[in-house]
Amino acid sequence: MTTLGDRIREQRIKKGFTQKQLAELIGAKHNSISDWENNKSKPDSNTIRLLMKALEVDANSLLGYDDKESIKSEAAKLADNILNNPKITKMLSLLINMPDEDLSLVIAFAERLNKQNS
Repeated sequence: MTTLGDRIREQRIKKGFTQKQLAELIGAKHNSISDWENNKSKPDSNTIRLLMKALEVDANSLLGYDDKESIKSEAAKLADNILNNPKITKMLSLLINMPDEDLSLVIAFAERLNKQNS
């Protein structure tokens, strides 16, 4: 699976930029580009916006959400977790035919429980 750093490097090279040139374009330090590309750190959301503009790519491409194989793999993992957890399977069977109003109550209750356990 390609990482954010791999995609930054790939797009930078496609545009013909050196790490130093890209850093200058977005107002970052040269070593930041290297750190991102080597997956030592990740850019913050504002920097990702600057990278998108400089590299002329959309967020889906840069963040890897257009990578169909990764999406399939993540979906398969999620499905596996759901299907192999009897409590989740039981909960889904109870929720599937529940009216929207009741679903909203269940969601609100689950969110409240989740906050209490955080």
